[in-house]
Amino acid sequence: MNGLSIVQILFLAFALTSASVVFSQPTFTISNKKDACNGLQNGSFDITVSAGTGTVSAFVFNAGHSPNPIGPISLTVGVPTSVTGLVGTGAGNSTLVVVSDDNGSSSSSVTIFLRSNVSVSLVSKTDVTTCSPYNGAISISASGGSSSYTFSWSGPSGFTDPGTQNISAIGPGDYTVTVNDANTACSASLGPITINIGSPSITLGSIPGVCSGTTSSTLPYSATTGSPDQYTIDWDNTANSAGLADVAYTALPASPIPISGIPTV
Repeated sequence: MNGLSIVQILFLAFALTSASVVFSQPTFTISNKKDACNGLQNGSFDITVSAGTGTVSAFVFNAGHSPNPIGPISLTVGVPTSVTGLVGTGAGNSTLVVVSDDNGSSSSSVTIFLRSNVSVSLVSKTDVTTCSPYNGAISISASGGSSSYTFSWSGPSGFTDPGTQNISAIGPGDYTVTVNDANTACSASLGPITINIGSPSITLGSIPGVCSGTTSSTLPYSATTGSPDQYTIDWDNTANSAGLADVAYTALPASPIPISGIPTV
């Protein structure tokens, strides 16, 4: 008898019906988790599917969220999808993520905490007292959230944000800082903080008398503030009428300041 025997056919049929077909489950990762903060329902994370067959979707089970579960959430392989509006708790809200495709499902969990709100306050500020270089400074304190902060400063024209908590060697103007918590969606801002520049001052010594026929003299000075580097002398009308010329924005020498052009009497 050519071909398969009855026994062979029955054995083949049994083998085919007994064989199990194994399908691969979808694989995914959870990233960019942000805890909730400030008593708000604002936790979040991203789901990225690396392998899946056919239609891929997710359900997220987050206690306290309405509706619960969240979903179905349509997913695309290789494209991160954000899940937002999640509820956190102080002890941590364990959140189950179930991803399904045409072949099956897989799951993972992530914990969403509830953090306090971020706040920022001014510790101190230093006004500018020198013009070259500027020596203004601002010191701040941040609290709340997860204590993992980034800082963003804005200021007057020419200011470059150093991205640090405190700033120094700054010029006069208004400054604003925004503090972001790296592990939540909360932030806080402070400002404008005004840095002033003080007017320079100079302490003059005794004004010497001028004898008849003298055409020059000196004007001594001692202490200065604000690092002045120029001076101006504005004579009154009588002195101008006598021939003394005003001096404007002239480099300030070491004491004494020379006075010339005194008219002879």
